[in-house]
Amino acid sequence: MNNEALIAVAGAGKTEGVVQKFAKSEKKTLFITYTSTGQEELKSRLTAANPFAGHEVVGWYGFLIEHFLKPFIPDYLGGGTRYAGFNRDYRPKRWDKGHRKHFDAEGRIGGQSVSFVSKEICDANRKQPISRLEMIYDQIIIDEVQDLAGNDLVILQHLLQSSISIFMVGDIRQTVFETTTSDRKYPQFRKAAKIGWFMSMRDKGLLELKFDSVNRRCHKDIVRVSNFVFSPDYNFPEATSEHSDSGVGFGLHHVAPNQVLKYCEQFKPLVLRWSKASEKSWAKYLDFDTFGNVKGRTVEHVLIFPTDAMKDFLASGAPIKKDEPAAKFYVGITRARYSVGFVLPKSFDFADSLDPSSFKLWTTD
Repeated sequence: MNNEALIAVAGAGKTEGVVQKFAKSEKKTLFITYTSTGQEELKSRLTAANPFAGHEVVGWYGFLIEHFLKPFIPDYLGGGTRYAGFNRDYRPKRWDKGHRKHFDAEGRIGGQSVSFVSKEICDANRKQPISRLEMIYDQIIIDEVQDLAGNDLVILQHLLQSSISIFMVGDIRQTVFETTTSDRKYPQFRKAAKIGWFMSMRDKGLLELKFDSVNRRCHKDIVRVSNFVFSPDYNFPEATSEHSDSGVGFGLHHVAPNQVLKYCEQFKPLVLRWSKASEKSWAKYLDFDTFGNVKGRTVEHVLIFPTDAMKDFLASGAPIKKDEPAAKFYVGITRARYSVGFVLPKSFDFADSLDPSSFKLWTTD
């Protein structure tokens, strides 16, 4: 079998694994990842590992535009119409009909329509875009594959059925962003439930599904808590840690509000809040970032201002019910190598299942 999907936990070294495995490959290879920061990071690492290779690294939208839309839009729209560009913010109007509803007044395709139109082009042309790709590439490597959704998964299945060798890597629990929010294809495979799609592809014999559950970044107390965040119904493998250091700077910290500034002075943590509208009373004292903005980062210490859903999790130990806050909480805590602090009232009680002995009340006194 030529196709492989590696579902790895946070801190497993996914991107570095891609670099080590493929940077020096002599096969014609295309590297794809969704976010622009991910593309820059991947290209930088590939270049460092093999400076003269000239690796081709693109975003998912760029991939679809270059290999599906540009060559085949004239046939799709008719009348010799050429690809006119991309309008990320444009959304189809409900009352518009036919193919044209996916394009703005200047003929630019809307961001939420790229995957749908690419899939339609593929179906209408007897998968000619896939045949064309087979003549160009020997292998396609997709990093952060958890970001693909809806009709992207249809296109991905077409690729798995091609002669191109496909290697995918990602962490389903880190599905903070997705390529589409409006695509109605595969609603059962959104966010954390996307693990089911990979299992179905495995069961169809289209890929070998592997898991890496070793977190090589985070302290063991952080990793242990990360295992409780999502419902066990998803059947995610339990993560383990390589790091079990002890002492003041390691593990999980309960930080009372009156200790926050002293805590930040000592540890210089990455401070996280839900959005720019959150924790406004602290904004003039702290340099905040948001959970949705830090995926891919690694720091020594993190300080979190929990949302109500996160507080409920810490108090009960029950999985966070909604996938978005679960994913953002998981991403937030797993940025830290050494410690995570939670800003909570001094009297806050942690769930027994989370081992409250690890959540020591931090103080300088």
